[in-house]
Amino acid sequence: MGAAAPTPSAPTGGVGIRRRFSRAYARRAYALYRPHHVAHGIAMTLKAVGLPAKGRFARAVGRIAWQAMRWRAARLASATG
Repeated sequence: MGAAAPTPSAPTGGVGIRRRFSRAYARRAYALYRPHHVAHGIAMTLKAVGLPAKGRFARAVGRIAWQAMRWRAARLASATG
């Protein structure tokens, strides 16, 4: 069997190219997220594991997740110029 033909989801050049494109996408996408998007995601996750989606714990986890996303966005922005 021969190698699979390159597809848009798997460009030629291997993992390095994929990682670069993934980071470029994340840099642009993270700029669009707002705290309420993160809060909704945290609420859905907490509901899925059977924990209350509203309350102090959910707010604390949401704040931590928001700060982590902001940190990652800033890191991506500074790494790419």
